[in-house]
Amino acid sequence: DSSDQDCLSCPPSKFLHTDSPTDVTGNCKNSCDSDFYQEGGDKCHKCHTSCSSCVGGSQNDCRNCTNSNHLLHLSEPSAREGRCSTGNLPSTCETDFFRSGSDCVSCHTSCQTCDSLT
Repeated sequence: DSSDQDCLSCPPSKFLHTDSPTDVTGNCKNSCDSDFYQEGGDKCHKCHTSCSSCVGGSQNDCRNCTNSNHLLHLSEPSAREGRCSTGNLPSTCETDFFRSGSDCVSCHTSCQTCDSLT
């Protein structure tokens, strides 16, 4: 017997949901679930386990975090994705990040430490 998880492709206007980009079978839905990201027009893949929403499958592609973790932006304060911290937001950011509101933002690539992007 086949199940709704055994689909190789979906009808037009449906999206194939898989747990990873390497999976060939999944189930068809009307849109990508919030904890999935769209790829290739009609495919949705599961976000990294630390992300509750994302733009890609790596731990650096989170838009929102699971379990009340905080997003550490990887580029600048206006960046919309990054990786999630583990546990509570630390009182200080990692060495190559600086605090911007409740987020930690990556220093410029030429810096080892910083307190802003400039």
